[in-house]
Amino acid sequence: MAALSAPLTAVAQRRDAGPAAADAGRSPAEVTRRATVLARVGDVTITVGEFEDTLNEAPAPVRQTYADPVRQREYLQNMVDTILLAREARRRNIERNPEVAGQIRRILSTRLQQVEVVQAVTPATVSDEDVRSYYQQHIGDWVQDEQRRATVIYVDDRAAADDVLRQVRSARGNLRTIQELARTRSTDPHSREARGDVFYFRATHTNSTRPAAAGDAGASADAGASTIDPAVSAAAFSLTRELEVAEPARMANNKWAVVILTGIRPALSRTIDDPGVRSSIIAAIVHQRRREREQQLMTQLRERHAVEEHPERVDRVRFPQTDLGGVPPFDPGTPPRRPEGETSGRTPVPAQQARVPIAR
Repeated sequence: MAALSAPLTAVAQRRDAGPAAADAGRSPAEVTRRATVLARVGDVTITVGEFEDTLNEAPAPVRQTYADPVRQREYLQNMVDTILLAREARRRNIERNPEVAGQIRRILSTRLQQVEVVQAVTPATVSDEDVRSYYQQHIGDWVQDEQRRATVIYVDDRAAADDVLRQVRSARGNLRTIQELARTRSTDPHSREARGDVFYFRATHTNSTRPAAAGDAGASADAGASTIDPAVSAAAFSLTRELEVAEPARMANNKWAVVILTGIRPALSRTIDDPGVRSSIIAAIVHQRRREREQQLMTQLRERHAVEEHPERVDRVRFPQTDLGGVPPFDPGTPPRRPEGETSGRTPVPAQQARVPIAR
């Protein structure tokens, strides 16, 4: 029955919209058929239309299960039982129970958000002009130049560069050895700290000729493409495969760099006509507009209803003492001590039998 809970919500949404919206486009005979009452509990009715919509909007495996008329009658009986139990609970004032009242409030708040936010902002409300405008404003997400990533070792002269080059080639593609060379041999402090890693950058040797500043060995690991020395960029883009090393490059400040290619991001060019681009743009616009509409709704509700908040009083809240089995209280300034005999996550553990992944 849990699989039918979402379609039941959809039925409630149609009820909120009213009979006219639910029957739009249907013939009079079809409207009459769907209005036929299957069950009535007091002033609550279950019609043919509501019942079949509930089943038809369920996932395919569930629909197949309820194709049997016997199962349909069983589900109708369950719906009637649910209404009976709810009415009796209301008669007994169970809804005034704090826990039940809290659940009701959450259901009502979720329902209001569905009506005022989710149903109000749908993909259908996004126009072609909205898509074009978003595409132009975020063109960098769809059109990008080729980018390279490299490990760069900076030195002061050609002799040191040749020596580093020899050691890099001796490493035979072992990136850890190369990174250790960058840490110990590079004359640039930023490079030593980052073990020579220069994150992805565009070709500055073709679109920028900005000389490096005096004393700047090249680029820091997080400095961005604009600080990549053109000679370093040219060396990185001259290579064709990862872990290939270029000949020493003389930079604008007359120092030298040994460049090892560690990554390639091909150029990206996706037009607005790409279905994947369009769908992702629509999803982004809908998400943004729903957040904005939700904020507007909350602002209106705060203006409409008297709200009094005292966040400064939360320090008066007390929690019962809980036995944590000897675990000390959390102290952000003290690193946790590992029990004796327990190893860290980085220590290899004995091989275990492979587990079958759980289907999600």
